[in-house]
Amino acid sequence: GSGQIMYDFIDIARAGSVSIFGNSIMGRGSQLRRALNVYSASLSMDGNTIDGCSVVGDYSFISIDSGQAVVQNNLFSNLTGHSLLQLTGSTTSINFTDNMLVDSLLGFYVKTSQPFDYVPGGLIEIGPNFWNASVEELSEGAYDSKYDAELATIIFASIFIDRDMTQLVLAPPQELLDEDEMRISGVVSKEVTIVLRPGLYYADGPIILRHPGAQLVLQAGVHIVFASFASIRVDLGTLKVLGDDGFPVKLTPTDGFTEEFGDTSVENTTVWSGILFGPNANGTVLGGGNEYVGGSVLRHCKVISGGYADPANTASIYFDRTSVLLKAVSIVGTHDKYVDGVYYERPPEAVVLQGLSVVGAGRYGVSVNYPSSSVLVDAANITGCRYGGLTLNTNRQDITITGSRFEGNAISSSSSSYRSQIRANGGGSGILSISSCIISTSVDYGVYAYAYSQIHVTSSVFSKTKRPLYIRSSSSSSSSSEIKLALNTFSDNACLDTDCFGIDLRPYSQSVLIQGNIVEGNSASQIVRLFVSQDYVPEVEVVGNIFRSNNVPDSTSGSNAVLALASNGASTWHVNGNEFNNALSQYEMSSSDFTGSDPTAMSINATNNFFTFAGEAEVTASMIDNRITTMMKIRPNL
Repeated sequence: GSGQIMYDFIDIARAGSVSIFGNSIMGRGSQLRRALNVYSASLSMDGNTIDGCSVVGDYSFISIDSGQAVVQNNLFSNLTGHSLLQLTGSTTSINFTDNMLVDSLLGFYVKTSQPFDYVPGGLIEIGPNFWNASVEELSEGAYDSKYDAELATIIFASIFIDRDMTQLVLAPPQELLDEDEMRISGVVSKEVTIVLRPGLYYADGPIILRHPGAQLVLQAGVHIVFASFASIRVDLGTLKVLGDDGFPVKLTPTDGFTEEFGDTSVENTTVWSGILFGPNANGTVLGGGNEYVGGSVLRHCKVISGGYADPANTASIYFDRTSVLLKAVSIVGTHDKYVDGVYYERPPEAVVLQGLSVVGAGRYGVSVNYPSSSVLVDAANITGCRYGGLTLNTNRQDITITGSRFEGNAISSSSSSYRSQIRANGGGSGILSISSCIISTSVDYGVYAYAYSQIHVTSSVFSKTKRPLYIRSSSSSSSSSEIKLALNTFSDNACLDTDCFGIDLRPYSQSVLIQGNIVEGNSASQIVRLFVSQDYVPEVEVVGNIFRSNNVPDSTSGSNAVLALASNGASTWHVNGNEFNNALSQYEMSSSDFTGSDPTAMSINATNNFFTFAGEAEVTASMIDNRITTMMKIRPNL
């Protein structure tokens, strides 16, 4: 080739046995889809050279769909593109060894496109080969993570050297721990348990577990400082971080500790790449009461400035289709790095976070996406995270958040439902329970909850947020579901925008109970807004609440009120035994019927409420036996 745009150099389909020996494919800048595409019963490729090519899109230089393949003693140089090797179809075994890749820029080295569950142990071994790569490329998973590990687990046994051909980057397999030098890095690719005893260790490269029986145990008092792009990766095996109260395990950059090693080769770093569990890592085995029984666990651990803003690792602790117990884990983020504190992607078992602390994450404190089981957040402290505290995208799973504090998160000025102390999307079902929590100091939402069949918010404190609570159900919610707000305190929340609602409830078919809450010192167009968009809400009760010292500005429409009841269909409301004392508000209570034809479609039973006004009350309503059959407004004397 000579700078040409081509399809494939070699394309062989439906062959029995294919042998390719001693050829030189010189691209001279050609752009192709693939250099070699082979669909055969067997393939042997030995002593070839592929040089000076680039591939388009997400194609690979070599695509193999062969039952048995031997690719060895080949040279790949000056290549640019998506990936070097793609395994597809019926490949059952591959011997990809003694090859050399130099002076190339690839997204990653090996691509899988189907499950290889029929391969013994589900493992594909690659190597030994010679790969020319940088530390940064390896940290981004160029050689072992961007293939789909759910389809196949690839074990690499190769030599990696830098582009200047002067520095050994990684040479697995090798001893992980040098106890004399207190250094730790490398790959564990056999069944072995490595225990780090208390002390200060230096990780000058990735720490990688890549065997089902590999186990790394960090005892209480261990402190590992990491070079740039160094990380802990659990592709296969078990990681146990076993700190104690008062003697945590610490995982930090080298910043401030370089001199303690007395070694100028120790790199001074302010960030490192964090912890990553792959989908084939051993997760946590939980017993009754979410007690730890076995498997991986992180307990009494401090993680400081972990995680880089790249697709390979977007969190200080990242779980890819793995569930691992976090207990008394403390994470300090780096605010200018676009990473989460903790990220769970499709965890297969229960997510349990006990005593978790996340401070200053550059993205969300905790993200949980599409768990297969329940989520428990207990006694967490999540503060100062850039985009939000806790974000949940679930598919009908139950969520329990209890005894936790969310403060100063979602500090971005952008107005979005994603900018919340707690944001939860239930997917149309499941129970969301928030109890005994403190939710404070946000430029937007305190709690933004959507599409759960039951939402219970109890005994919690909401303060200093713009919109303390937004709850919206979906049309798939069952008729037996409910929204319950009980024994909460809402104070000092302020939304000064036009038509801004503080506590905004939008049930579809749920019954609603608002009971025993204290709503005090808030400012909004409507402090509590209940909007029923359909005509089959089973029950709406507002009982025994205290509404006082709230500020509702005047509006020309007259819809602004401390308690605003609105309906788009026939509905019955019970507003009983509440106290109203809001001299600075246009209306204490108002109702609106949006049916446009039947002013009696909305029926409100308001009894035994106590209204304290600055002067004589003005009641604009038709009151018959304490039942309001037309739209009403109740307001203090202005």
